[in-house]
Amino acid sequence: MNPSDPTANAAIRSGDDDVLGFALDELDEIDAVFIVLRDSFEVPMAGLVRFLKASSKNVIPNYDYLGHVRSMLAGAREQLSRVIAESGLVREDLDWQSSRAVRDIGARHGVNLLRPCRHCLQQKISVVGSMGRPREYCSNSCRQAAYRRRQADTVGEAALDDPAKACCRASQELSDVSRSVDDSDSSN
Repeated sequence: MNPSDPTANAAIRSGDDDVLGFALDELDEIDAVFIVLRDSFEVPMAGLVRFLKASSKNVIPNYDYLGHVRSMLAGAREQLSRVIAESGLVREDLDWQSSRAVRDIGARHGVNLLRPCRHCLQQKISVVGSMGRPREYCSNSCRQAAYRRRQADTVGEAALDDPAKACCRASQELSDVSRSVDDSDSSN
């Protein structure tokens, strides 16, 4: 396949020719599962470690499971890149969400379900999360924008609750500014 052929690249991106599915078939099953869970569904490393421990027959105390998962992912990514390069493509040419193999792996492990972000309302947050409190926002920028919106709403509500206080506060701030301007003019 010619990598500069726009028709072929469009077919790959649309899922008509599932090169990613063929490449994932070349990997060991556990490697394919881990790379899909991490790279496509953004399952945190802690979730992958828990999955590895649950799938192994014996849990070894004091074993570096996190390091093991990292090395598995590195090897799987390298092998996947090699198989994709043989097709004349790069990883960026593939849409991970349109691949049937990726969707099947996600469905088997229950991570194909995404929750909406509380700010942008896009379905971006994986149901499988790390330990602790579940994520509410898809990114730090959405978290910050939601915070700013809440702060603006709080100021607006305070003004609506008692307009006289809001007016007095505004006139006090104005007099403070004019006083500081007068002080700066008198010192010159």
